Amino acid sequence: MYAGLNGVTTGWREGFSISINNRRPSNRTSPIDLMENISLIFGGFKQNLKVIRDTLEACETYDCAYKMLTSEYQIAPSYYALAGNSTYQGAIITRDRLGPAHIDSLSKDNWYVSQTNDDHWTGICTIRCSYVKDSLNQIGRENITAEKLRNILLQWPSNNQHSIYNTLIVPGQSFFEV
Repeated sequence: MYAGLNGVTTGWREGFSISINNRRPSNRTSPIDLMENISLIFGGFKQNLKVIRDTLEACETYDCAYKMLTSEYQIAPSYYALAGNSTYQGAIITRDRLGPAHIDSLSKDNWYVSQTNDDHWTGICTIRCSYVKDSLNQIGRENITAEKLRNILLQWPSNNQHSIYNTLIVPGQSFFEV
């Protein structure tokens, strides 16, 4: 948490973990956006960090968390990284205010999902995005470990001047490292 914020940026429960990343879609660059966010609070929309807090309080399972993170109205766009305990329980939920803009989920063919503050599905994949994807592909599904993943998170350009912190959470192994 950060002082002055009512909510949680990263959380872990026995059944799942959640983390949030900032999202600024290319069509949302006006300084008026902040005023819109504040006005939406009065319209009943939740602050993004409150969505995480409520999800951690209300849900015990990945499926419940997934449903809340994709359905709650919120004041601003964001990226949610959601991980569960079972095979293929993992998703990057790219949110607009009223619902998902895009969702990448783990599957038999998609062994990882990553989020580097880009709407990558639109064709935008910055140096940070490319580095993470190239590093994961080079290591491969069969050779990935928490230590190797941590090394990717700590190296530039993944960890750069805009990084505030990074967290590695493996809910099924009760592993949490900031």
